[in-house]
Amino acid sequence: MKQLKIKFEPELFNDSFFPVYEDKNRILLLVGGANSGKSVATAQKYIIRTLEEYNNRWLLIRKVHRSIKQSQYAELKRWIRAYNLNYLFEFRDTEPSIRCEKTNTEFLTAGLDDVEKLKSIVDISSTWIEEATELTASDFQQVNLRMRGETNYYKQHVLCLNPINEYHWIKKDLIDNKIRQNISVHYSTYLDNKFATSEDRQEIEVLRDLDPILWQIYGEGIWGTIKELIFINWTEVNEFPQNCEIIYGLDFGYYNPTALIKVGRIGRELYLEQEIYQSHITNNDLIDIMKELKITTPIYPDDAEPNRIEELRRAGFNCKKVNKKVQDGISYVRGWHLNIVKSPDILKEIKGYKNKIDRLTGQVTDEPVKFNDHAMSAIRYAIYTHGSNYWLAGGLSLPDFKIEKQKRFTDNY
Repeated sequence: MKQLKIKFEPELFNDSFFPVYEDKNRILLLVGGANSGKSVATAQKYIIRTLEEYNNRWLLIRKVHRSIKQSQYAELKRWIRAYNLNYLFEFRDTEPSIRCEKTNTEFLTAGLDDVEKLKSIVDISSTWIEEATELTASDFQQVNLRMRGETNYYKQHVLCLNPINEYHWIKKDLIDNKIRQNISVHYSTYLDNKFATSEDRQEIEVLRDLDPILWQIYGEGIWGTIKELIFINWTEVNEFPQNCEIIYGLDFGYYNPTALIKVGRIGRELYLEQEIYQSHITNNDLIDIMKELKITTPIYPDDAEPNRIEELRRAGFNCKKVNKKVQDGISYVRGWHLNIVKSPDILKEIKGYKNKIDRLTGQVTDEPVKFNDHAMSAIRYAIYTHGSNYWLAGGLSLPDFKIEKQKRFTDNY
């Protein structure tokens, strides 16, 4: 089987990532700040390998399987279309998976939330692990076991990550202590990504004056540990409960992710699950996805996009007016216990959602840093607006409050 000879234009690549395209070590760590081009380079590397090699099985991995469709899978589709190579690839959105018949190569997907499915996937040539800090060391061992046996070409794990925790096992074991051989590390920042828009760059550069730790991590791509977190009232859970009251929060984006978050309430407990967390979504795309989700309950969208909201209403969705008071909303959300259901992007945001530090006094303020907060905003829109109208703080609805008040009176007298 012959290689496909495709001419790629140099301007479609970031120069600083050229060593990445040639790297053949078993583990390739792409460590970088926000919007540094890590995922772009990885998608490009696998597209090139798909066309130059044959009989490969690439495995796309994240902690939660459903998030792959809106991350690696979407990135691959975007660049395949940018190269006008659609005619060579077959996309299966439901699985999701991709196949190139000409080179007998396929992209498979697996999440660490279903280890049994992962174990059933064999003969893997290489992997792409996005948001690799989601994985534990044990998770990575399971992934590494899938990539064994003889292949015609080099086998490689590509791990993309932000340096958000200087005590993480990836830094400690793979970078500092080098407990494995054949490891390469590539560092990058937003300055390495010529595809970042001026708006993207400004959003990152504002961190220089807003928060030194977030600037260190997301601006300079240097390992750090985030403190002064806003929300600590949360737990990870595996299931979204049945028969609960459901509402949605929506934060619009295009270059930034659009975040649609499902919120369920049972008593004093709230359940959060990301339905959409994806960049480059148009309003038509959003409407199609929301129709597939069969959403009929109230949606609380960011009112900074009135035209988009009107389109959603005309499409039949029940969009409500939002109360956007940030500090009041945060205080209200803190009064609940949040259960996060298999939503890695919510987890990533909530672990980095922090208060500003006053540059003159060094004191923690009550104002959040406005960065990487798309899911956090959607969650606040829904919980604060709906809750302050229909629930009381602490989890009691108005009817429930009356019942409990009567019960307390009866118990005491």
